[in-house]
Amino acid sequence: MAAQRRALWLTLAVTGTTFGVVGLAALAVFLYRQRLDDADQYSSVVGAAAAALTLAGTVIVWLFRRIPVKHVAEPVSNSSESTSAEPVLCGTELPPTHFVGRQHELDQLEGWFAEGDAAPPLLVLGEAGVGKSGLLAYWSDRLHRGLAVNVLGFNLGGFGQPGSRKNVSDAFGEWLAYLRPGKPIPQDPTARRVSLMNMLRDRRCLLIFDNVNDYTELRAVLPAIPKTCSVVISSRRELRGLRAVEGARTLHVGRLGEDATRLLDAVMGGRLAGNPEIAQKLSAYCAGLPLALRVVAETARDRRLDEVLAELTNKAGALTAMSRLGDELSDIRVVLSWSYEALPSDAARQAFRLLGVFPAKGSTASLHAMAALLGLDVASTRDVLDVVRSYHLLEWAYDPSVERHLVAGVRDKVDQTSALALRIGRHDLLHSFAAELAAGSMFAEEIRDALTRVSELYHNEVNEVFDWQNRDNLMVDLDMRDAWRTADPIGVQVTRSTAGPFQWFERERTNFVALVIQAAALTPPLPITTRLACSAFYFLEAARSFDEWDRVEMAASPHAQARDGDRLDLARWLRNRGRRHLVTLLEHSERLQPSDGGRTMPTEAAAKARRYLEHSLRLYRQESTSAVQPDRQRRAVAGVATTMRELADLRRLEAEFGTDPKGPAEAVAAYKAARAAFGDYTVNISTESQENWIASFELAFGVAYLLLGADEPAALADAGRLIDRSIAYAETLEDGRSRSSRLKAFGWRRHGDLQQAQGNHEDAAGSYATSATAFEEEVSDPLGCARSLAYQGRALGLLPGHEDAAARVFARAIRLFQDNGAGDEAAIAADWARTVHPPH
Repeated sequence: MAAQRRALWLTLAVTGTTFGVVGLAALAVFLYRQRLDDADQYSSVVGAAAAALTLAGTVIVWLFRRIPVKHVAEPVSNSSESTSAEPVLCGTELPPTHFVGRQHELDQLEGWFAEGDAAPPLLVLGEAGVGKSGLLAYWSDRLHRGLAVNVLGFNLGGFGQPGSRKNVSDAFGEWLAYLRPGKPIPQDPTARRVSLMNMLRDRRCLLIFDNVNDYTELRAVLPAIPKTCSVVISSRRELRGLRAVEGARTLHVGRLGEDATRLLDAVMGGRLAGNPEIAQKLSAYCAGLPLALRVVAETARDRRLDEVLAELTNKAGALTAMSRLGDELSDIRVVLSWSYEALPSDAARQAFRLLGVFPAKGSTASLHAMAALLGLDVASTRDVLDVVRSYHLLEWAYDPSVERHLVAGVRDKVDQTSALALRIGRHDLLHSFAAELAAGSMFAEEIRDALTRVSELYHNEVNEVFDWQNRDNLMVDLDMRDAWRTADPIGVQVTRSTAGPFQWFERERTNFVALVIQAAALTPPLPITTRLACSAFYFLEAARSFDEWDRVEMAASPHAQARDGDRLDLARWLRNRGRRHLVTLLEHSERLQPSDGGRTMPTEAAAKARRYLEHSLRLYRQESTSAVQPDRQRRAVAGVATTMRELADLRRLEAEFGTDPKGPAEAVAAYKAARAAFGDYTVNISTESQENWIASFELAFGVAYLLLGADEPAALADAGRLIDRSIAYAETLEDGRSRSSRLKAFGWRRHGDLQQAQGNHEDAAGSYATSATAFEEEVSDPLGCARSLAYQGRALGLLPGHEDAAARVFARAIRLFQDNGAGDEAAIAADWARTVHPPH
């Protein structure tokens, strides 16, 4: 009654004020009319008065809306059925403490409710633990207190223990018991519904059906609900049928973004205020789920934050750390299991389990790769995954680059072209839960078969992009490439849908590494393990991802070296390991060296490179003489040529480091032997398809002649011929770009070295400048650019009158070294600069 009295007095006050303002305005107009002869003046005064009335009305309405009116729910009298105007609040959760964010969702709820009778049912949808019920409890409590709205809520238990599931008639019975306490509740569902609807017919109500799964019964009663009642239905499912038939509107509740750390800090009483880095890490492990955030905040009570972080990252994982409160409603593992168990088919549950195997944690995968994982065609895969997605157990997004690159001929063969542009993923907590399910022994065969299929797909894809980058390269498995192009043209097109080979590998690298680790960890390992592990060396080397290179190949080591292993697989693995240590030497040789000539060679890396490569060469030679199958014969001969070239590179690097006076001559001899082996490989293959390999080989061969030229000047002519041919190939344009930008950049640097050796310092400076530009603009290699600039500065310093130009070039090189963490090379470049401009 107190609330009604306040509302009455407020209404009288506003009405009186309004009439007062109108009266004053009318009087003002009358007085001015007596004094104004001009009609225009009169009209302007009337307009001003009207504007004043409008402004006054606006201010009054604003004030009316700003005055808080609180209504307190009171128990309904036992004497009769409640017809009181007092609002009721029944059956909803308690509003969560420390509610943060969600302003967009609250605005959407407010706007929908303001539509009144015209508003269709509202579906509030989202994954397990995302805070749907908490959001509705917070909003409905605010609505009940602020606008005197009756709120009736009920948890139907659609996702939970089987015994906890209720039906709509249970909700009606509970609401009737609250609205008319002490009165008998009709047992017949129809009578119960009619009795409730009669009570609600003249009330402004919000009805919340929470945690809905099967909506068949709910759909049947929706038409009977009075128009004065607004209906909200929350679910982990999409409930697409209610959208399609009943025209229900949808509000999706997503995971928290920046507000996640705010919620953590609020629940933890401000402990994270001075630890933003820890706050971000804790939030990330919780995947932005409010339930997970609150559980972690509770487990962190009275504990060190670094201890909590360590628990989330240990072998048991975040799920275990979030499942220790002894309550199934706050046990993340249990809460997620209810969504998994609710999936409507074995195929959907299998698909979710396999999401724990692939894609890698924190990554996504193409729909085509998911089809390989599930062993289905693309259309069927999309249908199954769409069911899983409708329960908010995975996410997908479109990658427009795929559709843009799919050729028309392939598009015509695909029923759902856009499906090929899908990328599928899930957050880390879902990944961990799915992985736990997949780890069960009852699914071991299922997991092995799935990993076999997707590993074979990735082996084909890596082989394809390697060929895309280095057409018909000796290390490309040409037979496998041609067979896959025939068998899976759609897969080839999806693989080539990125901007280039390196872009594809960067997108798929995490998945590739995870697949190798899993394939090697199976008992026994997958037969493809070694070949898969060795297939991506080129991209890992180019990206300088040496740790990952070591990780994948060492994971495959037991399989590669098994007694009953494939000899070609072992030879390839040994060659790659030798190449890995050779790259250590190459990286060291590329670095600037002190002017005093103090070059030191990493002898351990050189010894390991030689041991691995020589062992590989022996195996390749054995296979080349004993192989019966043509594809194994070809791979063995290609391996001989490639490994001999690597051994020649090793001998050249030893010569560059000056460890043996005979080094240059022996390096030249080694390259000649490798060229002869390459000739054996190309007997039945056009050398035109090997232009990239030949150009790279000739640059290295030319450097060997350049080293030999120090003792035999005539060798410089051979060096110039080989280096020029390599540059000519590299600079040839394809699709408006150099065929090989990196080869071009290194080629011009070596051309500068040749000009320096011949005393042509001005030409040398120009070659180094061209190299620096290629490194900067085409290769995006700042250290490569800095090194070429340093060499350019040294060449300019040998030209009279070019000291200032040399100083400017050195200054730029030094800055690049410093900006990219190469302080030791910056110091060497500074020493070189001082020889050009000695300090006064």
